[in-house]
Amino acid sequence: MAARILAFLTDRRTRAVLAWAALLLLIGHRAGQAWINFKQELRPCGNDGYTSIDFGGQWMLGRLLVTGHGQELYSRERHLEIARVAYPRDQEPPNKATHDAEQLVEWYAGPADDPIGGPLYPPIHAFVMAPLALIANPYVSYRVTEGLMLGLVLLAGLGVRYGTHGRWWWSAATAYLLAFPGCRGGIDLGQNSPLSMALLMWGWALMVRGRPAWGGLLWGLLAFKPVWAVSFLAALLLLRQWRAALAMTATGTGLVLLSLPFVGVHSWFDWLHIGQIAAGMYTTDRNWIFLSRDLFGIPRRMLLDFNEGRATRASPLAGALGWGLWLTVAAITCAMVWRRCRNANLSGPFAGLVLLAAWLLTYRFMYYDALLAAVGVVAILADPRPHFRRTWWPFASWASLNASFLLLIENVTSPLNVEVTASIHGLKGTVTAADQSTHVTAPTIFVASGDEYPWDTIAVIALWLWCVLTVWRIRRSSVGAAEIDQGGANVSGTHQ
Repeated sequence: MAARILAFLTDRRTRAVLAWAALLLLIGHRAGQAWINFKQELRPCGNDGYTSIDFGGQWMLGRLLVTGHGQELYSRERHLEIARVAYPRDQEPPNKATHDAEQLVEWYAGPADDPIGGPLYPPIHAFVMAPLALIANPYVSYRVTEGLMLGLVLLAGLGVRYGTHGRWWWSAATAYLLAFPGCRGGIDLGQNSPLSMALLMWGWALMVRGRPAWGGLLWGLLAFKPVWAVSFLAALLLLRQWRAALAMTATGTGLVLLSLPFVGVHSWFDWLHIGQIAAGMYTTDRNWIFLSRDLFGIPRRMLLDFNEGRATRASPLAGALGWGLWLTVAAITCAMVWRRCRNANLSGPFAGLVLLAAWLLTYRFMYYDALLAAVGVVAILADPRPHFRRTWWPFASWASLNASFLLLIENVTSPLNVEVTASIHGLKGTVTAADQSTHVTAPTIFVASGDEYPWDTIAVIALWLWCVLTVWRIRRSSVGAAEIDQGGANVSGTHQ
């Protein structure tokens, strides 16, 4: 009986039906969740997601461009003027203290008296958002954006199928991406992580299928998110994908140059000014630290104490540990690339090692961009059969186990949102209060299962370490085999 049940579950037709059932269930769940998230019954439209900095800030960049203010993309005064028209008072809850427009602009990085302000995205992002900003009503545009982000995940699943030569079914690939960490936030917030992931997935797929220039061109479109463009350009160089890297560089540079007649050179310097302000906020703002997923944020959320959303003291140790993590991942990755044979494949453990390292080494990013790590996971499991052998079914390797654990983070542990706070007794520090009084305190460790703790980053690190160990063993095995062959040749020559 058990054998029949196992045979039924492992039958190809059964697995196909289960994959399609999972996909349809996830599409319905993600769409329904996006619709009801940020529900606000006191608003006439019933939702306030379109007023958040996540969608609203992006939409404002596009709106300034399409209304003829491309030369003022980062003018705080112009943002406020356009926002007051786009977010009228009659669409707010009764007796709301702060106008939506003013609240949106107040969220921008930097002091309110700084004339330069705006979202953290570069001027190119205004062109990305321009089609959506043609919709004058930001609420309607927000709903369209949510649907578009969901559709881009489906498109990325098709890219997985193409890049894996059909070994990943479209239904299974799309279901996996919908359940991957960061996908929920990208759709709900109208964020652009599904777009970034679709570009990465299709670019990787085209490279795998022997079209490196086209793949590099798609990756070059990541110029609207420069920190990711830099990281994945480095990945192409480590993977020796010279044509793809050249195409990516040319595409990104071309997009910057094409933007200049519309936004001017000064807009790029304004964006750099905002980026410098935001870099400082990343080290002190509790919300940004706890929602981040980069390596620098891990020690900060553990070693800093916060009061009213701000760090109460500086922590050189947190900064040093962050750089230590970053340099460790970078050094090990470069060492493994140096030991690797010259012919670097775009799928398997080595490709996964480099692509996951590119994700880990990216400079400061939020939880919804965890979705971009999916390209590294897919590269590792491009041929899933060795990882899901029936003898150990369903987990034949730690890679498949970690890839499955990533799905639990988004769909099981995060919704539970369990929080634990503990003080480290024996370690004391001095805190200076606003009234200049000082008192001794013990550092506090905060651990949570929700969006405020980087379990997805930890899972990616574990998968990256698996790649490191696997590539190391493969390298040692290949060297040993070469030495045996060389020894055999010498013996044969002696006998002759």
